[in-house]
Amino acid sequence: ADSYAARDARIKVLHLHEKQGASVARNLGLERARAEFIAFMDSDDRYPSVDVLEQLYSKARATGAQICGGSLILMDDASRVIKWKVPGQFFEEERFYNYREYQYEGGFYRFLYRRVFLEVHQLRFPPRLRFEDPLFFVQAMLTAGSFYAMPFISYAYRKGHKCDTWGAKEAQDHVQGVRELLKLSRERRLESLGMTKSTVVMNQILSIRNMTLSVKLLKKFCFINSDRMYSQKW
Repeated sequence: ADSYAARDARIKVLHLHEKQGASVARNLGLERARAEFIAFMDSDDRYPSVDVLEQLYSKARATGAQICGGSLILMDDASRVIKWKVPGQFFEEERFYNYREYQYEGGFYRFLYRRVFLEVHQLRFPPRLRFEDPLFFVQAMLTAGSFYAMPFISYAYRKGHKCDTWGAKEAQDHVQGVRELLKLSRERRLESLGMTKSTVVMNQILSIRNMTLSVKLLKKFCFINSDRMYSQKW
């Protein structure tokens, strides 16, 4: 990164003295950013073409959207496409969408965000090691109300090239993040978001290899369907 910055004055590299997680790094970047739009990318992913940001920028400027994005594909470590149409992360048509018709919490990196919009509403990532992205994304979407999206592939998410190891802190952060998301979905009556996420997180907890940790988290995490909404017991 420093070598790129040395060749291009537009590139600014921010160094953290210790590992503090993606949230801290992204929030610092948001504080220092001065451009019209903000884009995010995980270090192990890629853009599927060299003009992705140019296309998103042009469409965001033309439509006046606060949030503008495209669709996502899954790729393996050899850059082979695993899946073209990822549920919840592929758009069949180009248009403005109301978030209430969308109700999905994943793939925040497919979008550009107008910086002034983020600043005015003080939208930031919560300081945790897991599940920080969905909370930022849903809050941004709810604040904007609507977003512009296209079938155009704007992000390539790499899968299967690494094995994530969750310690107690990561697992607890994940559960706490989901609890906050479900509370938000209940308060804002986002039924689809709440029900879908409750099912997904149960499967994630059950997949944790540490059986003791998995059982402990399941005891803290219980959902009961009631009148097509859910209630929580802790």
